[in-house]
Amino acid sequence: MSEQQTAIPTSMYREIFDKTPIIGFVVDKNMRIVAMTDRCLTAASLSRQDVIGSDVFETFPDNPDDPTADGVQVLRSSLERAFATGEPEVLPRQRYDARSEPGGPFQERYWLPENVPVKDSDGNVVYVIHTVVDAT
Repeated sequence: MSEQQTAIPTSMYREIFDKTPIIGFVVDKNMRIVAMTDRCLTAASLSRQDVIGSDVFETFPDNPDDPTADGVQVLRSSLERAFATGEPEVLPRQRYDARSEPGGPFQERYWLPENVPVKDSDGNVVYVIHTVVDAT
């Protein structure tokens, strides 16, 4: 079989990302969400049109009822390191409470997060893919 027959058309990459069976999203250097998997949208009861372009920390805030919540701080630090170093990072199990529906109450949740930088052709980090495995 030739390479051309097995190559994925460029136009399909977005669809493949959206359908990937992971909870994940992509942020730019301004910490704006530029893509989100269907699985992540479903898990957070969000719509793509509501999250694309939004600030990741406004979309996924800390639980305001938990004074010890540090999920935003941990995520921000890891994303900033990924942009600065260009190196992926797997974080230890992290408590980051989540809503089961927009505006609903927060539920205690634990995640295994990972951040993977995406570089342009000049080697500059332009995006970071953030994925989590539910470890609740």
